[in-house]
Amino acid sequence: MKLIAILITITGILFLSGCSRKPIYKSEWQSSPLAVGEFKEKWQTNMQYNTKASMLYGVTNDDKYLYVSLKVTDKTIQRKIMLTGLTFWIDNTGKGKKQLGLTFPIKQRRQMNQGKISLITGQKTSDQKISIDELKRFNDKYYNGMSEILITGFYGEDEPELSGNKSVSGINAILWMDSLQALYYEAQIPLDMIFEKPEEYLINSTKYFSYAFETGYIEMPSMSSGGRAGGMSGKGGGGRGGGGGRGGSRPSGMNSETMAAMQEMSQSSKFHVKKAFLSYTIN
Repeated sequence: MKLIAILITITGILFLSGCSRKPIYKSEWQSSPLAVGEFKEKWQTNMQYNTKASMLYGVTNDDKYLYVSLKVTDKTIQRKIMLTGLTFWIDNTGKGKKQLGLTFPIKQRRQMNQGKISLITGQKTSDQKISIDELKRFNDKYYNGMSEILITGFYGEDEPELSGNKSVSGINAILWMDSLQALYYEAQIPLDMIFEKPEEYLINSTKYFSYAFETGYIEMPSMSSGGRAGGMSGKGGGGRGGGGGRGGSRPSGMNSETMAAMQEMSQSSKFHVKKAFLSYTIN
């Protein structure tokens, strides 16, 4: 009986140990090359939703590129991305470190007015629609190569470097918004910019890498007794910094909905995939 009890105990420990392991993410094989702007039509993997960050994401690869896709419908998260920046981090050692970073869009330097910042004009609240002209201006800027990305670590440099968001042979990244105001992010990164020997990662499913998405945050205004709220500045969204936001007391005349949105804006939205591996199929 004692032996049976011991075996049951060991089995239970092994079961709990197995349940505690983080799932390993498989980057699906991309059967045909993609260019940014084609992901929605040709994406060949199921997207996954991270509830904590309110982001739908997916990663695929072929033998030359890593393809990264993101969809965000939450208006507050959209504004946070556009104001404070969004960084896609990669660690080719699979240790979850901030080794290589692609920041796009780059954080805005303008200040906020009580959190009521439009994704496009800086004036509309979240329940107002974006006009067709505003939508076109947004897509023209972030889709057609009229914006910049911030690259960290890819060229062995400690200091981040600015680059155009569309490149002939380097990293490509775009943003675009559809008629329903869903925000899409697409990035195409050469494997040889991530891995010293990409072929080792393609043929060996135990060669792991890590990746993460991380926004910046808005520093909340400090309030003195009877005073007005000051401006708010963006933090994060690039470089190796980070951290959560700082709260302030509630400004007078601000409703609970706006206050909740400001609270969300005061902390970084982020999630990590600790272990991932590439796929490879011989045609």
